[in-house]
Amino acid sequence: MKYVKRNNVLTPKKETHKETHSALPRIAYLAGLIALVALATFLLAKPAVSEENPITPTIAQEKLGPQKPPTTQETPKIAPKPQILPKTTYTGAIPELIRKIGTELGMTDTQILRATAICKCESGFRPEAIGDSGRSHGLWQIFSPAHPTITYDQAHDPVWSTTWALNRMKQGSWSLWTCNRKV
Repeated sequence: MKYVKRNNVLTPKKETHKETHSALPRIAYLAGLIALVALATFLLAKPAVSEENPITPTIAQEKLGPQKPPTTQETPKIAPKPQILPKTTYTGAIPELIRKIGTELGMTDTQILRATAICKCESGFRPEAIGDSGRSHGLWQIFSPAHPTITYDQAHDPVWSTTWALNRMKQGSWSLWTCNRKV
């Protein structure tokens, strides 16, 4: 705070509008930069997984049982932190895609509505969604440690991943999705 001498007494100087708000744009800019750096650090950080710090199994992994370790000849695994998202060939609305594929698979209207609600909960209908510290991908948030044979491109492809997810749901594997308990 600045002081002004008036009648031989120091009194606080009244700040003008310009003086009080001149630093706000710079502060907002710096806060934005800090948030951007924090986000980039978060997205580029690899989860530390080792024998001392294993990934905690999810309910879906427990239901699936023990998974055999992948061999080098299997399909490539989902890349943990890709820089460029794959281009999808599907450009329509995701709920319509779910209804179309669900109908083709012989799902009931109730099952299709439930699947649509799960997809909205998991990814907000965003094929590019990445969650669980980079381990869950796509519309259906396919958890790569539990499904190592599903590629990054498959998980982010709306048609492929929706067909895969609805087949699992039709077989009764609704518990693979955390949002199944919420809808």
